[in-house]
Amino acid sequence: MRGVSWAPAGLLGVLLMFSLLSLTGVSLRTQQVRGPSQAGLVSSANQRGGGAGRLRLEPWGDGVEDAERKETGTSGEEEGQSPGSSSSPSSGLSMVQTETETKKKSKTGGAVKGDVLPSEDDDVPLIYDMLDRLRTFQANATRQAKEDHLQASVLMDAALKGDLSGTVTVAGRKVSLRDFLLEAAKREKKSSADAQHALETVGKFVEGSAAVMGGGGGEAARKVGCTSVTCGQHATCTQTSTGPECVCDAGYSGDGFRCKPPRDMVPQPLLPSVKQPEVADLHMSRLGKDRLVVVFRDVGDNNRGKASVGLFQGGSVAWSPPECFSGEDEAWGPSVVGLLNGRLLVAFRSRDRKGEATMIAAEVPDPTAPTRLVWGSPRSYGRNQSHKAALIPLPDSRVGLFFEDFRAVPIKAADADGAGGAGNNQNATAGSLLQGSASTDSGFEFRAFGNALLIELGEKSKISKLGSYPFAMTAIARITATITRPGEFVLGYRATPTISLVGKGGTVHHETMAVLGYMANDDIVFTSPKVNLEPDGTGAWARSLSLLTAGKVLYAYQVGSEKQARYAVLKVDEKHKRLEVTEGPRLLFEGQSSYLTAVTLPGHFHALVLHEGNAEIGEGGEETEGKKTTKISSSASSTGTSLVSLSAGFRAGTGSKSSASICSLDAKTDELEDCEVFTWAERGAKYVNGVALSPHVLLVAFADSQGVPWYQLMAVVNRK
Repeated sequence: MRGVSWAPAGLLGVLLMFSLLSLTGVSLRTQQVRGPSQAGLVSSANQRGGGAGRLRLEPWGDGVEDAERKETGTSGEEEGQSPGSSSSPSSGLSMVQTETETKKKSKTGGAVKGDVLPSEDDDVPLIYDMLDRLRTFQANATRQAKEDHLQASVLMDAALKGDLSGTVTVAGRKVSLRDFLLEAAKREKKSSADAQHALETVGKFVEGSAAVMGGGGGEAARKVGCTSVTCGQHATCTQTSTGPECVCDAGYSGDGFRCKPPRDMVPQPLLPSVKQPEVADLHMSRLGKDRLVVVFRDVGDNNRGKASVGLFQGGSVAWSPPECFSGEDEAWGPSVVGLLNGRLLVAFRSRDRKGEATMIAAEVPDPTAPTRLVWGSPRSYGRNQSHKAALIPLPDSRVGLFFEDFRAVPIKAADADGAGGAGNNQNATAGSLLQGSASTDSGFEFRAFGNALLIELGEKSKISKLGSYPFAMTAIARITATITRPGEFVLGYRATPTISLVGKGGTVHHETMAVLGYMANDDIVFTSPKVNLEPDGTGAWARSLSLLTAGKVLYAYQVGSEKQARYAVLKVDEKHKRLEVTEGPRLLFEGQSSYLTAVTLPGHFHALVLHEGNAEIGEGGEETEGKKTTKISSSASSTGTSLVSLSAGFRAGTGSKSSASICSLDAKTDELEDCEVFTWAERGAKYVNGVALSPHVLLVAFADSQGVPWYQLMAVVNRK
């Protein structure tokens, strides 16, 4: 009580003194259970904490643990590390037996004889004896802590009802007696809660240790199952014939209590059950809360379409054996979309050029078999298809399907049609990706246009077509889409040029188009005007959309003719139901990339674009290539170690690196800033897809130069 002088006297002073002594006793017991290591953990956790800032990508493992701890404020011990790994000298617990116990063990052939260490055969009885003693201590300490808290509460309530007109001096300043008592009561309550939490942790450790030991000693080990076992981070309890056992997740090493990530994160095989796979046109989507679905064209099996479902648990993804969804037909450019109810839709075409368009649904009907798909019957939805379709999830088990469709138009009417397709485009070349029309012998020609289908996915994988809704009256290609809000979406696409009817005319290019759409009842409505980011620009190739935050979209695209990637930020005006450009087009990076994948990061006001090349970022950014910050270092190394190391089985191409551009979104101006480039693979990849499994976990699926599919888990971490 040094540094405190007492103003009150009499019975009130005695009660107050008794209350504080009781409070001190509880605090001392709390400190004994927690030990000095707990204070160190709290201190280090506070040092690690930080506010919102830029994002970085780190190896899965320590990176995601740090991110989650910063948000929750928990320490490593609270997250599942072995409690009791360090002890306090004043804890009253020791692994040294008393003299009486030593003699007793010696008579019965026990564990310890004098200074001789116990043998392996004696380890188990000794450990279970210590667990029983620890269990007894935990029960007694818990009961005593509750009694002390109750007694302290009674005394404090009695003191608060007395004369509170006096003052006390604390740390050289006077404090009213009432404020002093209230603060003491607050601290006592918190101290009691800390004590209960610490003792509960001890109890879990005792029962978990007994269970993990199996049936080798004691009734507790035989009674306790996985429900009472607390494994370490990145470990899962498995019920075995000898009892529950903690096993580290795939990619981690340890004893089940402490599982360490590898020094350099390596890609994991996406099809581990297939020998020498060769895939193309890989596409991925979320399926429910904890699953993913991947579709691809199996080059090694006559280009048939196949799908695999991945179950995300712990620190890895368990992938099901691939299932064929195209029968004996080829499946070019497959797209897939999954719903929260476990239903999905796949769209593909039968040939690379001028193929038949087919869609097929599937579902996961049995929750006990979360990766087994039951397929429905395929349905044709178009012909003359040469481009990949886009799919988006909509409410009420609906799906939006967007593609280039064709309609039969009389040749005379087609000639008079001012909108025109490639036939009216004097700038069209034989190698153009956009096909406008094709004549027939019956006096008609097929005119291309952008079309949308509203699909309902029913039970038993049944497909119902609810309507058809054109959104562009010219040929289109390179369609991409993203959800902005439930039932609302933005489409991006490339369309053929048209002749301007304003002023002196001239050619208007439509290679960077965007349109807002939404579902109303059982219809799809497209709003106007559409957005044309570069009406004078040409050579826009790969493109991708992602959601920055509610109603705000990133539009990233590659300008092949100028070897640049550009972006724009679009905002949905909800009042007038239209799109607005809040920034751009602006330069994202210099260089040519064979792919461009924008990834939605939930919970972050950031843009993430995966691309190829040793890119240099553009306007408003910060060039970091070649500096330490450009590479994603693992927790085991302070030097710039790439996030994906090339293992013996990973056959990457000899081209550029695989990079990720990350930019922050200014909430006031709706513009991107602080752009940086990270390297996530030292060599090139193809068919790259990215899906956020949570605000802190990103999964990237891709193929190497030989077409072997891989996936990589990464942590998305805020940094100051």
